[in-house]
Amino acid sequence: HSPEFLREASAANDTAHPDRNIIGMPKNNKQYQKIAKQVLKILPKAPFNIICNSKEAEFIKYAGNCWLYTKIVYVNILYDIVKKLGCNWEVIRKSMAADARIGNSHLNPVHNNGRGAGGHCFLKDYAAFTVFYSKMVDDKFGIKVLKSIGEKNINLLLKSKKDIDLLESIYGKKMY
Repeated sequence: HSPEFLREASAANDTAHPDRNIIGMPKNNKQYQKIAKQVLKILPKAPFNIICNSKEAEFIKYAGNCWLYTKIVYVNILYDIVKKLGCNWEVIRKSMAADARIGNSHLNPVHNNGRGAGGHCFLKDYAAFTVFYSKMVDDKFGIKVLKSIGEKNINLLLKSKKDIDLLESIYGKKMY
């Protein structure tokens, strides 16, 4: 299993220039290790490569998408405060991006003429992860946090009319 790490807007470039290659094996034995190494050899070179089990590889994909989804929602909350204060978002964004712990990605609160974490992967992965977490971990506070972030994102998308068709395909029309 090799999950893709592609952004919808730049999939071809992402494929040719990956920042990491993650190869997941259904079983850790010599046969799968050999095949995983062969797959890794034919993939474009990346600064980070790892061979792990399939569950880890799948979780890496979900964890990354859910982290960026959460980052986008939080950036939108910051953006609202910055606007209310009369500050320049670009000054705040550039300064945050300069912090190596934060980085430059996903710091634009307005994307594709709308707000919130949209697109096929973010929406479906976050919804699936929220359900998965609810089933796997008995933590009412964690579930509330995940659901609250999801509700805030849906609110951002609906207000800006971004990816409404995708929202409906995941949550149905009952979300209104």
